[in-house]
Amino acid sequence: MTILCAGDNGAFSLEDAVCAGLLVARLTEAAPAAELSGGAEAARALGLHYAGRLPRLAADSLWARRLAHQAREVDLAACLRQDVSAVVPVFAEGGFAAARPDRAGLSAGAPARGGAGSGA
Repeated sequence: MTILCAGDNGAFSLEDAVCAGLLVARLTEAAPAAELSGGAEAARALGLHYAGRLPRLAADSLWARRLAHQAREVDLAACLRQDVSAVVPVFAEGGFAAARPDRAGLSAGAPARGGAGSGA
């Protein structure tokens, strides 16, 4: 399985890495024997660090601070919501398709270790 972070114009993005890390944490709970790359381990550590501290992520993230500065608190709050998607995008046959969480090996609404998955 591959989890891709969008980043910021080719650069590291804290909120994307945290989101990926929360996904990795959730997936490794379901498959503890999974082998993770160094990047996945680092993202997982970031995800677990921020899992119960999303207000801190809002303070630490450059994009979150930009949204707040632009008076877009509603957008920021939406970005920090967790476990709200009922589908998982899957890349197959040259395109993306939506898969239900039960088909993707995920259980809807199950919190990740230390907190729920990120919507960041």
